[in-house]
Amino acid sequence: MSTLDDWVQDAATALSLPPGQIPAALRDELLDLTRDVAHGVTRVAGPLTTYLVGVAVGRGAAPSTALAAVSDLARARAEQRTDGADAASTAGAAAGIPTVHGGPDRPAETDTAAPEIGGGPLPSGRTAGRAGAVEDGDPR
Repeated sequence: MSTLDDWVQDAATALSLPPGQIPAALRDELLDLTRDVAHGVTRVAGPLTTYLVGVAVGRGAAPSTALAAVSDLARARAEQRTDGADAASTAGAAAGIPTVHGGPDRPAETDTAAPEIGGGPLPSGRTAGRAGAVEDGDPR
């Protein structure tokens, strides 16, 4: 049994639900929806959207209907973001501005080389190495 299957079974038990509440096909659709929303809207919207689907199903909506409605919305939102980003990227490239890839929930990457980062003290007294890695051995 996989870690995911173990977790889902344990979570179902903790919620006083019988095991096997999520058939494999539905599980895959929920995971796809969460991924699509997280990448197409914003990362934190993924699990919250999945929760809303669960609320809708709990109130009587068919799982396939709830998933389809929100999946369509997520695709439309992602297309809007892509269209806007493509237009901005084209305009910026024409003006000589490097393209930035990323978003509010992902670190930005540019098409130009980034300067070396790190080495300075942090407010906690620890130091940050290259790309912000903490160098005192503390995993925080």
